[in-house]
Amino acid sequence: MSVLQALKNRHHTPTIIEIQQLLRHNQQTSFKLIWLKGHAGIEGNEMADQLANEAAINSDAQNVTAPIPTSHLKRILK
Repeated sequence: MSVLQALKNRHHTPTIIEIQQLLRHNQQTSFKLIWLKGHAGIEGNEMADQLANEAAINSDAQNVTAPIPTSHLKRILK
């Protein structure tokens, strides 16, 4: 939830400014930010946490990839 709050705040860090610029430059793409309660057994949340940590450490975060769980694909393709 802190990211959602930070995006609304007028005093931005360089990371928030970069996120806003990426959103502006990719207006043809839909983005949806959703707050999920951490460590609540929500499918995919642990992987999202791990990838977020890797992205924070990795200077070239564009190389971080996440496989889509088969169960998620089945729900989407129904």
